[in-house]
Amino acid sequence: MNRGEIVTRVLQRMDRSDATADTLCESMINEVIREIEREFPWAYTKKSQTAAISANVKSFSLPSNLILHHPFTLLLEDAGTSASPEYTYVIKAEENYFDMNFPAPNTTGTIAYWKLTGGTSGVGFDVYPVPDAESTLKIASGHYYTGAWAAGDGGDMEENWLTDNQVDLVIDGVSAKMFEHYGQPNKADRAFVRYQQLLMKAKVDQRDMDRRGRMIRAKTYSDMPLSIAQKKAFYGY
Repeated sequence: MNRGEIVTRVLQRMDRSDATADTLCESMINEVIREIEREFPWAYTKKSQTAAISANVKSFSLPSNLILHHPFTLLLEDAGTSASPEYTYVIKAEENYFDMNFPAPNTTGTIAYWKLTGGTSGVGFDVYPVPDAESTLKIASGHYYTGAWAAGDGGDMEENWLTDNQVDLVIDGVSAKMFEHYGQPNKADRAFVRYQQLLMKAKVDQRDMDRRGRMIRAKTYSDMPLSIAQKKAFYGY
């Protein structure tokens, strides 16, 4: 379902057709999609992008569309060809237990560790050792939807995975916000309850899809409780 159709459905629920509500509904759609993406690591948000690493620089910025609530991985491109590069995992350092700057903060070499940093310029990361040559990092994580719709100029025909596959979830989330904005708390509460129920179902469905996509391994004695494994081994099963 595209944006224009979602706006129509929500405004019909509210019995409104004014331009102000139309514009507000469009912004609420973007907000709800972002909240849903932040809520759970949906398969469609999982992607990777590369970041150029400069020599003799240790601090870098993270992509602005990265979902920081989700786990993410840094990999250093270190071999192979441009068409088929090979990567090495960069280990995340836990600041409470590991000081990357000890004993020599300016040590240079091949990147081995990274840690999150914050500041006025936003969330970034430091690497250690300080890279002694230019390289490329691959950042694998969840990313917010960044289509034209999210920027506010996608037009009524814009769609994304959620509006195609979980449209009722989006509609109830937007309806709850719109009812709340226009002073109808009872209707807002009912829409929010439906939204929570649909969100839980969508999470379960996604987990089931993730499990079906994994390789199924034959059970061995190691998978069984010790007593059962011992009995089966004793009786020759």
